Amino acid sequence: MHGNLDTMLDVDALRPETLRLLTRDEFARMASAGVFDDDDHLELLRGVLVTMTKQGEPHARITAWLGRALDRALDDSFEVRQHTSYSATADSVPEPDVQVISRALRRQLPRTAFLLVEVSETTLRKDQLVKPPIYAENRCPEYWVIDIPNQAVWVHTEPTKQRYKSVVRLDTKDVLRPRMLASVAIPVADIPWWPPETKRLRRRAR
Repeated sequence: MHGNLDTMLDVDALRPETLRLLTRDEFARMASAGVFDDDDHLELLRGVLVTMTKQGEPHARITAWLGRALDRALDDSFEVRQHTSYSATADSVPEPDVQVISRALRRQLPRTAFLLVEVSETTLRKDQLVKPPIYAENRCPEYWVIDIPNQAVWVHTEPTKQRYKSVVRLDTKDVLRPRMLASVAIPVADIPWWPPETKRLRRRAR
């Protein structure tokens, strides 16, 4: 479990002492008790508190757009959430940028989802290396990484205990069709990779 910490701390140098990692329940109790500052923006990943980076404008624009697109495509039995905690495993409470859950779960911190999405501008390594095993262990059927620098979407499906068996890159010629959400079809080219004015100028230049 401590492999993700190797770049921050020489775990072997601590022996025979061991790391004391947090659990999901401890994280929730600390948050409820006001242990964290209001300015702290944290998620729990494999027992470790991780400070989340500030959103850039492309990240905020794409996240908001995707939330609206999913809302329009889905009926009232679903709920689309943005930037809220997701109770993935006993040692991880990540905060996906978008999650689609059953509306029946709206009064609790969800532990199951139909779709989880991370919008990646500066966090691509974390979203592609750290979070997929967590979401796979949670058995979330589908996980997207919206790769802003490369204008692509990495679609993870077929979760196992430790990983997603299928990871496919879709680009602007493809359409996103979540396996568990039959009414959703989102062309990758429709994602607002560029601000509206920049997009218009690029079209004129062609």
